Amino acid sequence: MNILVVSDMHGDNAFVDRIEPYIREADLIIVAGDITHSGGKEDAASVIEAIRSIQPRLFAVPGNWDNSSVSKYLGSKDINLNMRVVEIDGIFLVGIGYSPPTPARTPNELSENDFLKLVNKVDAIIPDGVDFILVSHCPPFKTACDIIYSGIHVGSEAVRNLIEKRKPLACISGHIHEGFGSDRIGNSIILNPGSTMDGHFALLDLSSRPIRSVIRNFMA
Repeated sequence: MNILVVSDMHGDNAFVDRIEPYIREADLIIVAGDITHSGGKEDAASVIEAIRSIQPRLFAVPGNWDNSSVSKYLGSKDINLNMRVVEIDGIFLVGIGYSPPTPARTPNELSENDFLKLVNKVDAIIPDGVDFILVSHCPPFKTACDIIYSGIHVGSEAVRNLIEKRKPLACISGHIHEGFGSDRIGNSIILNPGSTMDGHFALLDLSSRPIRSVIRNFMA
């Protein structure tokens, strides 16, 4: 299975035309949150439906910039992965949306305690002994994917602990625009595609072992 990963488009769907061949060739699209910039259903639909008109197999988690109506819209289309397990072609997808507190005080932040509760609830619904991909808008703590420009790690320790405990094939994240790239926690690939606003997207090839991932920039 070939997965195309996009994140942090913040209401801008112009990237869709730029990467249409990649979308068309992908078996599945993962949207890792921040679909809008404090926008609602209409803003989310303008992005999601542009992608799904090319490749309808898509799942998404809401990010911290996506208000509650975005989550409801994703749910109405049966593509909201937050706190959900979905099986596709023998691979399980597991989702964690939102984020812990940020300096921007965005619409869909949870307190550290509430975010931990969310992660624990997700842990409880992951089937034992299955290969799965974790889709978490907030990247795990202390990887190459959660470093801001000042060099500080700002990811989630709860997400990292979940990865260390449950050992997914990969963790797909977003949130930290400058943290685009890949890393590993044990044998789990950590992948942050960066923001489509900066021209970034990622490809994940599940047919190979080890799994291959690559970050692309359509502005380069």
